[in-house]
Amino acid sequence: MFLFRKKMRVTHIINYLAGIILILLWAGLNSAFAGSGKVDLKFSGNRHIGVSDLKKLWQFQSDSVTAEILADYSHAILRLYQQKGYYFARIDSFKESVSGNRRTLRFFITEDSPVRIGKIQISGSRAIRLRDILNEMNTRPGRIFRPGQLKEDLSNLVRLYADRGYPLCEIRLETLQIKPVKNAVEIRLKIREGPPGKIATIEIPGNDVAKKRTILRELRLYTGKPFRKKDLDQIPQRLRKLPYLQLAGEPVITWDSTGAGHLKIPVRKGNMAQFDGTLGYNPPTVFKKGYFTGLIDVNFQNLFGTGRAFSAFWQRKNVRSQEIKLYYKEPWVLNRPVDLDVSFQQRLQDTTFVRRVWEIGSQINWLESFRFHFKIGRESILPDSIGEVLFQIRKSQAWRASGGFSYDSRDDRLNPRHGVFYGTGVDFLRRKTFGRGGGTQDIRRTSIDFEGYWNWFGRQVWAIGLHGKEVRFPGGDVPVEEQFYLGGSRTLRGYREDQFRGSRIAWSNLEYRYIMGRRSRLFVFLDTGWISNREKTPHAWRNLFKFGYGFGIRTQTALGIVGLDYGLGEGDTFARGKIHLRIINQF
Repeated sequence: MFLFRKKMRVTHIINYLAGIILILLWAGLNSAFAGSGKVDLKFSGNRHIGVSDLKKLWQFQSDSVTAEILADYSHAILRLYQQKGYYFARIDSFKESVSGNRRTLRFFITEDSPVRIGKIQISGSRAIRLRDILNEMNTRPGRIFRPGQLKEDLSNLVRLYADRGYPLCEIRLETLQIKPVKNAVEIRLKIREGPPGKIATIEIPGNDVAKKRTILRELRLYTGKPFRKKDLDQIPQRLRKLPYLQLAGEPVITWDSTGAGHLKIPVRKGNMAQFDGTLGYNPPTVFKKGYFTGLIDVNFQNLFGTGRAFSAFWQRKNVRSQEIKLYYKEPWVLNRPVDLDVSFQQRLQDTTFVRRVWEIGSQINWLESFRFHFKIGRESILPDSIGEVLFQIRKSQAWRASGGFSYDSRDDRLNPRHGVFYGTGVDFLRRKTFGRGGGTQDIRRTSIDFEGYWNWFGRQVWAIGLHGKEVRFPGGDVPVEEQFYLGGSRTLRGYREDQFRGSRIAWSNLEYRYIMGRRSRLFVFLDTGWISNREKTPHAWRNLFKFGYGFGIRTQTALGIVGLDYGLGEGDTFARGKIHLRIINQF
């Protein structure tokens, strides 16, 4: 906290200003203030404060200008000048004129020179160097003195001491003395730092779903930790990353005279698991019947109350393609912000080949919004007889190593209003191919993802996503089994799942959203996609550009979050649009 003890030796100035105001109040009282009508304000001599700012001070509704109104308005003008540092400003006189029902009051102002800051003396600081304190202040010698700026500086200094571990710090304004001869003010501050703060006890009322140590390690807190105010400020942000807990109120810390802090973090139960289901329908074409696609993604986010996670994923992309994934995460290995994970993935692509991937990896969470990940694994490709004959797909096995990082500042994962997500990764593979023409190849895959959310105004949000993938293969020609696929509900809406493939793909998603609630929104979208593949001719590429558009809704229901997307591709009639129904249930 900070306290003021003013010793301003400017009595003669105040008396002078009061005398001027009294002259204004009583000189010509019978004529100047008696009439009524609209008041037009004019000013002369105001060089440093604009007319519009002075007129804003006129807050009186009455058309009659009384002595009391004029006195209040004159005081308001002088207070504004003092806030700007012009302590010697004065109102010399005023002139009143009447034209019909309009009354004009002209104020003649002498601003004089501003009061500047002279000496600043600070005593009592031991934990923070005097130079660091002065650098934190905008109130500095030679600058115009503004009381509001000084008050803000003192508040910032109190926060600085709290951030450095001194929550009981007090800053007293011992002396604030204006010297008319030098036209300067001298400031003297007294700092009482108090004892350094430590967190003695931590309570988490409302928690019955996770072990206390699991929560505290995610919050980066422990008993006996030196207090830093930023740790307290970051509790809401860190708790938002734990889906199984929600903050039920503001964290509160109380202090005793010894500097021991007692912290309470009220919480309530969040979501222990999430079910994500999608059902899509592709209408019939001249050559194909209509068919359904589907996706099921189940995530358990707090196994045994320890923050362990397990997920299972299944997707049917078309009548001949499907994918499954299994994932397990062990958090905070050896009580360090490092997670270990194991995963398995199998993909059947158009009954031509099966890709299986086993991986073990780690994720480092040292920084607040950054994540670094590293993985090693084994990958195999098993072709069907059709794939071997038509696409020359060969049986192969590969060791793979990958790494990357991500940054996430989104305020919410399911319905963000602002924030950014960015991620990039690189995979290195050494693949051994069996059979005729077999050998060893070194392959590199790269990916980049960006999502941005901007709260335009009110409930309106712009969302944009930019994504890209590339694979480098020896000799340039990338076989079918190494190419990427594009199209469907999560990439290029308005097209079938995995309708396009190439060695280079990129897509964008632009949405204009109207937020209806915490988990609900309406939106229209425009998706674009670019697919590129190397032809047999050296240095020749085949490029394809596609776009899709449509609308959708996400709404909270008793079943969970229900989403419906309707997308149209190039040349589609309304009857040939692609429908995607999605349900997200958190429990």
